[in-house]
Amino acid sequence: IGGLPGVWFYRTVNTLDSMVGYKSERYLYFGRIAAKLDDLLNYLPARITGVLMVLAAFILRYDWKRAIKTWLRDAKKHPSPNGGIPESVLAGSLGVRLGGDNIYHGQKSFRAYLGEPLNPLTPEVIDKALKLFWFYSIFNGFAFWRFSS
Repeated sequence: IGGLPGVWFYRTVNTLDSMVGYKSERYLYFGRIAAKLDDLLNYLPARITGVLMVLAAFILRYDWKRAIKTWLRDAKKHPSPNGGIPESVLAGSLGVRLGGDNIYHGQKSFRAYLGEPLNPLTPEVIDKALKLFWFYSIFNGFAFWRFSS
């Protein structure tokens, strides 16, 4: 949608959000505009991502029902209106809990928990997560190819 100018506009907004979208005195108003515009531009893609990830979980025989339940319950806990969707679907489909203490810009930061700690975080769970993302990527590529013409 939008061709090359649309790609340029989207990438510019996304880069501005990454650079100045967080709250600081210096970029408070400009950063807020960039962050809100980025949220708006990613509203539909984030939800499509959630649906395709649930579909991938279903095909892989992961817990797709818990993925939906976790999405509906936990995605809104994420500071980003869009970022919580794929993270909560992933947590639910694998039966793990994501979130907790993180480091951002050298500062310790707590993020709300997404999912339930039904399974320990192990290398096998990481392999399952990667498999889910591969399947999701295939569906996404197919959907883009199929509906772009």
